[in-house]
Amino acid sequence: MPPASQAKGFINSMKVTRDCAFFTFKADSPLVSKPAVLKSYVFRKVCKGERCYEELARTEKRKVTVSLSGTREILPWEKDVFSVCLKDTAVSAKVIEASSKYKITKTPGAEIYEINAAASAKLRTAPDNAGITAQSWSVSGETGSLKLVLKDKWSEIYGLSQTEKTVIKLTVRQDKTAWFDGVVFEKEITLAPAEHYRIDLSEYASELKQPLQDGRKYYAQWSFSRKGGISKNSFVNGGETARVVFPVR
Repeated sequence: MPPASQAKGFINSMKVTRDCAFFTFKADSPLVSKPAVLKSYVFRKVCKGERCYEELARTEKRKVTVSLSGTREILPWEKDVFSVCLKDTAVSAKVIEASSKYKITKTPGAEIYEINAAASAKLRTAPDNAGITAQSWSVSGETGSLKLVLKDKWSEIYGLSQTEKTVIKLTVRQDKTAWFDGVVFEKEITLAPAEHYRIDLSEYASELKQPLQDGRKYYAQWSFSRKGGISKNSFVNGGETARVVFPVR
């Protein structure tokens, strides 16, 4: 039987699939990835009269790796992510997430198709979402007021620069049953990087929208940002604390 392209009355068209793999490099990752096998299927649409069907024309396969080179600066919480795709015989690569500027080159090979990403200038990225966490929310035994303690996982890194600051956006609310929770305190507080940030409402007594009331439940909502040259200044939502009865009885 002659090929479909030569058969009388056949009309042919092609459909190509696209296969992609993602390569992630962290601070402690090897600079050469493990290989990934990409497969692209090329289908031929064959029609004879009103009857049409697809048949596999060929399969393209490439074993690909990604390697990093150049002056790469990456912080412990950052990562570099690349995607490599195969469509028919064409291999494409792009940067998905990066701690540095990268120039990508492609080197085809009989066994391995290598993608090289050469790093140059450092980029500012978003801060670690889990870099600052709530350690405690309680009534202070020393001042008798509400106190929030946050722990900074990366204080040593940010503390190396005298220009770096930590901004805490804090909102304290009174928990009201079957009613909107009233805002008691709201403020952005700028602090030098430290292992712990201790925010005691006694220091902001004049800024409270209403006095703290005995027997009432209070909770804190907070977020943080890094102000300086290391990370982007975007705010990260830290969440909210558990409810605490004021004062503790």
